[in-house]
Amino acid sequence: MNRKNKLLGIILILSLIFICACDYDPYDGQRPDDYPYSQWVCEEYNISFSVGEKYELLDAVMEIDGETIPFEFAWFMYGNTLNINFDIDGEFQYLEGSGSFGEEAFSIYIADTKGYYPTEEVTLEFQRVDE
Repeated sequence: MNRKNKLLGIILILSLIFICACDYDPYDGQRPDDYPYSQWVCEEYNISFSVGEKYELLDAVMEIDGETIPFEFAWFMYGNTLNINFDIDGEFQYLEGSGSFGEEAFSIYIADTKGYYPTEEVTLEFQRVDE
């Protein structure tokens, strides 16, 4: 009976550790929207946005084919993967990418621009430009 109780205790502890670890996001606090009152610009591709006091994206716009288009980020938890979501002519579009995040700068590598940029792959380099 003692051995059975130890095994049950170990299983219980491992289960609790696993449950707690499932909520861990290694990029929490590092993505741009984790910095309220910040402004970000990618000058090369005319993309900009700011982050509000409640960590929401504000004034997020990018230029595609000379047209200014609103967008939003969809960050995937537990990793550096993200989507840039936008509408063109009423149709939902997205670009898949992977990010490298920092407090003053971050980049997004996009392997397939789907023809929205002059090259098939791009790296969007953002700088923090708080006023």
